[in-house]
Amino acid sequence: MLVKRLCLIGIVFLEIGIIVWCVVALIRATHSRAVVQQYAVRLSPMDYKQVPTEHLANYYEILPGVIIEERPPWGGEAVFHKINNQGHNDPVDRMIFKQPGAYRVVALGDSFTFGQYVSGDKNYPSRLHAALSRHMMCGISPEMINLGVPGYDIQYAVERFVTHGRYYNPDLILWLLKDDDFDDIQ
Repeated sequence: MLVKRLCLIGIVFLEIGIIVWCVVALIRATHSRAVVQQYAVRLSPMDYKQVPTEHLANYYEILPGVIIEERPPWGGEAVFHKINNQGHNDPVDRMIFKQPGAYRVVALGDSFTFGQYVSGDKNYPSRLHAALSRHMMCGISPEMINLGVPGYDIQYAVERFVTHGRYYNPDLILWLLKDDDFDDIQ
């Protein structure tokens, strides 16, 4: 089992490690917090629901089963996100129970993880899943669960894992953080 985990971890870092680091470095270098906030997604009230929790009075989730249309503020084609029945940006409904031989990866984060302004097959969790599926030689069947939600910071992503992610019994958790995620820690 350790060899399988090391194989998967190696592929994960090979496929996205440098890309994620470059994206974070680019954001830090070229965008101030104000510019990043300017492009933050503003979900329509029809696309999300307030779900106050013990820890976060303003916690929110995307409604299950909706299709969200986004138009990038800089122009370009509309992008559509099919939200599955669990409320994740994934066209496939995932079972809570893992299939034998599956290696389950949960991705946490904000709009970068969600895939804001890119089609569903171009967000980093989907691209990683495709790469793992192509290159897996360890007899593992990778399964990716995208728990990213636009606007989430560290506290919201933790709550998302507590309310959703842990029930999937992940073998690996990927959490994309960027510098402004640390600004609002209470």
